[in-house]
Amino acid sequence: MAFTFYMSMEKLSLKIANEFSLQMTNDNFADDLFLDLEKTLNNIQNGFIVITQLNCFLESFLNTIILSCMEYDGNELLTRNIKTKMEIIFFWFGQKTSLIIGTHLWQTHKTITKVRNAMIHFKKSYIGEGGDIPDFCIANEKVSSFFTRMNMVSAIEHYKKLACEIATILGLKIFEDIEILGGDGTDDILTYVYNPKDKK
Repeated sequence: MAFTFYMSMEKLSLKIANEFSLQMTNDNFADDLFLDLEKTLNNIQNGFIVITQLNCFLESFLNTIILSCMEYDGNELLTRNIKTKMEIIFFWFGQKTSLIIGTHLWQTHKTITKVRNAMIHFKKSYIGEGGDIPDFCIANEKVSSFFTRMNMVSAIEHYKKLACEIATILGLKIFEDIEILGGDGTDDILTYVYNPKDKK
């Protein structure tokens, strides 16, 4: 007997983000003025992975809604950006994106994405002058306060809450206990987000 197996990218992304956030510290400074090289590099390296995975989490979450809850069988919608996917999804479910866009949870996503994009498409290498490494900004966010364990842990929670808010507005449910790799031989629910009406 053969089973059908699935991978939850949402759960994998959260696992990676959580693990790397725990390798960070809440302090980037060597003294009152300058950054500590080792602390700052550690926090930027691990934080960059966290914010990349959070974008991956949200994109996978929206893709799952499109494929599983809207039963879309194409590829075009999956290539759109996150905001466009949100507009398409909310329109399909007869809801307004204004219920999410503009909230503090969405603002967290915008800030995370802004920093991530600035790092992926990095342009200016100059960060400042001083007797040692000065605090500097990436996409107008201070490295000393953005790349900390506390801020990344908070961002992870915001993304999870954002997904829950979206699901609630659309009448969907989140299966938080889903395995990263699972099959229909062991689980009834095979996606991170699902329509409870389909399970009746």
